[in-house]
Amino acid sequence: MQATTIDEVITRLESIIEQTIIDENPMGYFAALYHQVIVTVKEGITNKYYTDCATMEKLDVIFANRYLQAYTQFQQSQPCTQSWQYACDTTK
Repeated sequence: MQATTIDEVITRLESIIEQTIIDENPMGYFAALYHQVIVTVKEGITNKYYTDCATMEKLDVIFANRYLQAYTQFQQSQPCTQSWQYACDTTK
């Protein structure tokens, strides 16, 4: 199931970060970096930094779902997009 809000994205990224720390899996580095980006975007939305905050949240969630989907697919040994496959493979 895909995330529908920035808060859901943050929660899922935090879960990935926690699990990758336990597993000593370097895939957590991207999740940690992206978590920082998402939190910053959320702060911008909260502070009305963007002209269209609703669209900014929607864009951010859509983009994040692409990563979350690829991460899940990779973890389940399912194919994902070539770019994510390459990124995930290089963390082995």
